[in-house]
Amino acid sequence: MAKARHNYIIRKMTILRFLLLSLLYFVAASPSWGYAYEGLNPSNYNYNLKVGATTTISLGTTYANVLQRSSVISYSYKSTNTSVATVTTYTKNRATIKGMGVGKCKIQYDCTYNQDGYIRKYAFHYDVTVTAATVLVTNVTLNVTSATLEVGGTRQLTATVYPTNATNRNVNWSTSLAAVATVSSSGMVTAKGVGTATIYCNAADGSGKRASCSITVVSRQKQEQTLGRTTLPEVVYGANNSRTVCLLNKTTNEGLTLTWSVADTEVASISSLAGTPLLAIRNAGTTKVTATQAGNDDYMPFVREFTFIVKKAPLTISVSDCAKVQGEENPEFTINYSGFKYNETSDGALAKLPTVTTSATTNSPEGSYALIVDGAEARNYEIVYNNGNMSVSNVQRGDANGDGTITVTDIAVVVNRILQLDAEGGYETGLDANRDGQITVTDIGVIVDKILVTKTSANSRKMEQEVEPQ
Repeated sequence: MAKARHNYIIRKMTILRFLLLSLLYFVAASPSWGYAYEGLNPSNYNYNLKVGATTTISLGTTYANVLQRSSVISYSYKSTNTSVATVTTYTKNRATIKGMGVGKCKIQYDCTYNQDGYIRKYAFHYDVTVTAATVLVTNVTLNVTSATLEVGGTRQLTATVYPTNATNRNVNWSTSLAAVATVSSSGMVTAKGVGTATIYCNAADGSGKRASCSITVVSRQKQEQTLGRTTLPEVVYGANNSRTVCLLNKTTNEGLTLTWSVADTEVASISSLAGTPLLAIRNAGTTKVTATQAGNDDYMPFVREFTFIVKKAPLTISVSDCAKVQGEENPEFTINYSGFKYNETSDGALAKLPTVTTSATTNSPEGSYALIVDGAEARNYEIVYNNGNMSVSNVQRGDANGDGTITVTDIAVVVNRILQLDAEGGYETGLDANRDGQITVTDIGVIVDKILVTKTSANSRKMEQEVEPQ
């Protein structure tokens, strides 16, 4: 019984020893994490590379030394995203990785080794960041390689950078001689002075690529100025009863202010209306009107001469018909004017007044005699004459009905004419008793006076006959 119990105890202790040894073996063979940084390799855990580039990731010196003294059972490097980075080759201590695309991933390292009879394990990762590959500029060209500009002129240069996928396609501009030509940050060239300068366009990525353009600057070639107006209107003196003819051009077509002048200021004048030149009539005639512009750095001087004609206005001069009694002196003739402009009169508008001539004299027999008006002179008028007639009658003044006597009957004839009851009745010389060329109530008074004179004379003769001795 005692022996059986002893054997039982021996078996239990053997089993316990086996379990203890197994536990120790398990502990000895458990993985050994090389660091306590959440799975990162603390010696060099962050790698950056460009797409298409390769780099080497390595174990830290401590871990490499451990493996050097141990028997490595297995090891591997694996990418968590092969579209970002892949492992191309590797050994137990290092691996070569290649950037495949822009992004981030991890390279996982796993290694099992035997150290002093114990199985151990490394398991950690490397953080890898892959960025776009740097593409350097291979060539720079310009839209022109040489140009000629006038002083003050500009020219836009345009750069083309190759390849089109270059990482930095910016360019920097510069000039060899700023006194001749300058260039802006956008490639706009401005000519400053006569000479030659070189404009450089340099790639900004440090590739050393550049292009150039030779700029030759010459003196500015002035342009001719132009004017749309080629003629001035031909006008008649006093047309529309206004002295204004037209507005003149204020500037040339290029926008430069014109100066207007008149050769004969007796014919026309230049004034201004709200800053715009105005051509006005002064007298009939022909003159030169000139437009001038002095020019500037861009344009040549401009001169254009116009012929301006002001024709004479028509003026009609006529003499009124009249009548007289045989034996009377010729009356003062009435001259009429039609066509004066600007409220002018014969006194101011005529250099010489017209005269009226006739063949009739004091004792010319009864009949009709022509009245010829002529001799007027005027600068601004083209004169047309209308002649008249003078009737010579043997009917005395006041004998309105032409019966040879002056009586109250003649008064009735004058009244009818004045009242226009008989527009053509009677004799003109008889009706116009006072010889003023008009038939009015005044003529009635003259007739009355003549009747009274006649009566008085008749009574006197009668009284003389009565007192004459028998």
